[in-house]
Amino acid sequence: MKKIIFLSILVFLAYLFYPNVINSSSSGSPGGKTGSPTDGASCNACHYAGNGNQNNISITSNIPSDGYTPNEIYSITATINQSGTNKFGFEITSEEGNLGSSKAGTFIITNSNETKLVNNNTAVTHKSSGNTGINNTKSWTFDWQAPNAGIGNIIFYAAFLGTNEDGTNSGDMLYTKQINFEESNTNSTNNMKEEEIVFNSINKLVETNQIANIKVYTINGSLITESKNTNSISLKNLKPGIYLINATNLKGKQKIKKININ
Repeated sequence: MKKIIFLSILVFLAYLFYPNVINSSSSGSPGGKTGSPTDGASCNACHYAGNGNQNNISITSNIPSDGYTPNEIYSITATINQSGTNKFGFEITSEEGNLGSSKAGTFIITNSNETKLVNNNTAVTHKSSGNTGINNTKSWTFDWQAPNAGIGNIIFYAAFLGTNEDGTNSGDMLYTKQINFEESNTNSTNNMKEEEIVFNSINKLVETNQIANIKVYTINGSLITESKNTNSISLKNLKPGIYLINATNLKGKQKIKKININ
């Protein structure tokens, strides 16, 4: 009887002190783990052995220093480096910069092999084919469309992970970061006005005011169809949903427009 009790105690202690097994997936965050006011959670439930140095992560973009222009599309790059590992992960979201924070802006996948949308399409995370770095560093790039005018300050919240793939949270470093962007005061809506895109929702026709190469993408960044050296393209055969129209004129200037087909 004493032997049984002793073994039971050993089993209990082993369970109590054994490192937590990771129950998340290498295929990306389940969503809502950026630590933002709206998400209210981070990655440390499954991956955590301490907070990493802020100098090991960065979020860069081509958003001007004087602020974003409403409805403009910008490129965002998230980067992490951690010595001793080449397995990384991340999630990033954007919210209004006020006490009643809500999601703001639209993320657009530009590399569907490595990134995907999560949390009802309000955030971006890695895929299993996009968690391997080179020389202890990993970067992910995607686009972000700014919200309508009048939203004001936007805050990007991001959580990064450097993992050692041992099946536990031991040695997994968590990094968090946030950056702010004000809304620009400029009255200009686009610096590529000479290439405008108009979508007729009745006949499902996209038209440009100049000859251009027109490409149509899903919201996840997959190319659906394209037409070269034209000023129109029919979308009658597309299913209802949100699509991105990319028009590049003969001078190489580009315009992107998000449309909704009902």
